[in-house]
Formats: sequence, C-alpha cells, structure tokens
Amino acid sequence: MPQAYVPPPSTPPTLTAISPSSAAAAGAAIALSVSGSGFVAGAVVQWNGSPLSTFFLNGGAIVALVPSALLASSGTAGVTVAIPGSVSMPLTFTVSP
Repeated sequence: MPQAYVPPPSTPPTLTAISPSSAAAAGAAIALSVSGSGFVAGAVVQWNGSPLSTFFLNGGAIVALVPSALLASSGTAGVTVAIPGSVSMPLTFTVSP
C-alpha cells in the first residue's frame, strides 16, 4: 500500500528587527515595520499570537498595523511572523507608561 506524501515542515522565518520597537501607552495605531528573512506572500505578523493586518513587501520586509487598542496599557508583546507551517521566534515590543 503506497504511503501518502507528507511535505517537510516549513523553515521558520527569521526576524532581525522591528521598527518602532516601543510606543507610549494610550497612543494612536502604528505601522510596524518587520525586517528579517523567509517571509512569503500570505505571511502574517502576530502580536502575542494574535494576527495583525499585514502587508507583504518582499522576502525580507513586511508591515503590520498595530491598532490603538493593543497600545492601551503598558507592558510587552511578543511579535512573530507566521507562514504556512511555521512561526518565527519572537522579538519584544514595549509599550511604555
């Protein structure tokens, strides 16, 4: 009996920088630039695991909209990029008081 083909897992994207990397609490929505490698069309920036509206630029750059509700109070958030089959390691975004 032939076995079903199982594709290998995707190589996770790599994040090298987010800009800005911080914002003041209770601020307006921001455009978050994400730099790295391994991004593909359909990649989604995540904020503590929740998807953000994401705009793919190329394999090393994407932009996401961080709504003001996520900047309402101080703290930190893990920013990741998800592609089909894998998720990057997080970079930290700081919301300062």
